[in-house]
Amino acid sequence: MSAQASLMSRALKSKDARIAALEDQVEYLEAQLMDQDVKFPDAWPLTPSERKVLRQLLKLRVAKQNSLLAALYSERGGDEPEPNVIRVLISRMRRNLLPFGIKIKTVRGEGYSLSPEMKARIKSLCDTEQEGSAA
Repeated sequence: MSAQASLMSRALKSKDARIAALEDQVEYLEAQLMDQDVKFPDAWPLTPSERKVLRQLLKLRVAKQNSLLAALYSERGGDEPEPNVIRVLISRMRRNLLPFGIKIKTVRGEGYSLSPEMKARIKSLCDTEQEGSAA
């Protein structure tokens, strides 16, 4: 391969990576504009960080690790978070939400998601909780 072709190939890969990063940012920002007033039932043993992750899962088709990290750390400064943080949170959330019939799927090579049925179930349980607290 000529030097010029090699240089062009690297430039295209760099441009593709930048486009993918910008698409992730747009998806994250669109999700932030959506309803953030979901009140999860008090019976769900979720930490504030886990609640943020669950909100992202509700908003996005597939929540990528970068989107989840941005949701967790957008208001904090300091060091770069460990990527393992998301895996740990998802693992705990799966264990704590399974008794309520809620399952978080791993989308290999992409991130995490909730099926449309799971999203509807969560919203239904949240609506039930809000109706109960309003009475």
